[in-house]
Amino acid sequence: MTPQINPQELRSRLKSSEEIAVLDVREEGVFFKKHLFISTCAPYSQLEFLIGDLVPRTTTPIVVVHGGDEDVVLAESAAERLVALGYQEVVVLQGGVDGWEKAGGEVFLGLNVQSKAFGEWVEQEFGTPHVSALEFKQWCEGGRPLVNLDSRTLEEFQRFCIPGGIACPGAELSYRAVEQIPNPETIVVVNCAGRTRSIVGAQSLINSGLPNPVYALENGAAGWVLSGLDLQHDSKEIAAPPGSEALETSKTRAQAIADALDIHKASPSEVEEWRAEPGRTTLLLDIRTKQEYVAGHWPGAQLASGGELIQATDSYFAVQGARLVLCDNTDAVRATITASWLMQMGFDHVSILAGNPPNPETGFPQGTVLGFKTFPHTITHEELGRKMDAESAPPIIDLANSKAFNVKHIPGSYWGIRSRIGECIDHIADCSEVVLTSPDGRLAHLTACNLSQIRSDLRIRVLEGGTDAWELANMPVASGMQGTLTEVDDLWWHMFDVSLDRRDKEARDYLDWELQLLEQLRNEPLAQFRRLL
Repeated sequence: MTPQINPQELRSRLKSSEEIAVLDVREEGVFFKKHLFISTCAPYSQLEFLIGDLVPRTTTPIVVVHGGDEDVVLAESAAERLVALGYQEVVVLQGGVDGWEKAGGEVFLGLNVQSKAFGEWVEQEFGTPHVSALEFKQWCEGGRPLVNLDSRTLEEFQRFCIPGGIACPGAELSYRAVEQIPNPETIVVVNCAGRTRSIVGAQSLINSGLPNPVYALENGAAGWVLSGLDLQHDSKEIAAPPGSEALETSKTRAQAIADALDIHKASPSEVEEWRAEPGRTTLLLDIRTKQEYVAGHWPGAQLASGGELIQATDSYFAVQGARLVLCDNTDAVRATITASWLMQMGFDHVSILAGNPPNPETGFPQGTVLGFKTFPHTITHEELGRKMDAESAPPIIDLANSKAFNVKHIPGSYWGIRSRIGECIDHIADCSEVVLTSPDGRLAHLTACNLSQIRSDLRIRVLEGGTDAWELANMPVASGMQGTLTEVDDLWWHMFDVSLDRRDKEARDYLDWELQLLEQLRNEPLAQFRRLL
């Protein structure tokens, strides 16, 4: 049995300055329903894919969290796997989330709770102005001079946006907004899908000294559709990088924030010294755009574009007490704005590394899968295709996440989850042989290794190259969620991911959840938000 830590001791350690990572190893959809405030969702199914970025140093203490008595086996499996991957101090939270709650600890619904609650805190603490969807539409129709900046990712923006919106993701607002605004009287309205990025984005512009009237669109795109208004799809309007004059203005404003907060600018040699320290974690987070990152970044840096880092902090790192080094261009505008928010979220060790690395890495890394092993028995798409044509194919289990499976999968394949692979096999009648697949095949290889240990009687093969290779070879694909072998709870489906007949209810529920977070936060002493500007 893995050593355990009780809730009181965990709370004490979280209040100290020592490094610690709290990993909830349940599937995201299960985690969504109830979890600790300071915990990171790291499902056992994806553990080897996530752990290298979330907890890069193997001597960092890790607390494995599960739901309760029904999840003890899952917690033990995850803890054993972490130890096998080289992590030296792994314990399990006694009683899991249920035990934490019974001991008087607060539990939360949702994802990225720390970031979402912070957005609500920002609105209340700073008094961020907002405008309703209907009033904003009246402004547009009335011919008032205004600019609508959408602070979501480009992928989200191109899927749908407020009509006339311009994509300007996250920290790009303070970097690019000046170029988009013709005069000081122009109204600036910032929106996202819900609330957080609207609020933080608008307040970023206000904090940076933008003289224009700035508003957050109340409830974002969700508020827009709940007001009976239509969205625009496939927009290509993207805010251009700043020209020389606009950049100088943004730099001056960012420097004022850096001076006010005394944000530390680290040198490359200082960062190298930090990274060499055996007892501390130093994380390099590149807050620029994906295109800039691909063109060249500091070796070992993780892409964490500024707005997304504030929007979903726990998705990028799990080590409490780690040093956070934000990598940016020499102007450091985006890093400064991002650092100002991280410091106000309660992170004590935030620095900026500005400038181009002398020996940059290029491209977008596929990502390290710790402890990866190739399963020895595979099948090609040609062979599987022939078997399917002859109606002699063994059952195929696709381990992609449910959203990816819903979009495309091999016709007739089942959908399953690695952490429940034994249960999945049990649901297939007379199963003596199985083919496992996943988008690129790597998760299927890991799952095959697990399955071979619990079902030695089963003939297991992995599809070479996974479903991506199958599709690349112009083999047939299907869509939909038919053939599920377990509950579809690996992910939380966003309000804009569900069918139209469910969207409005999901949107209302989501907004109600965000709005109540601040009240719930009053019962959570681990929240350390602080106003510094």
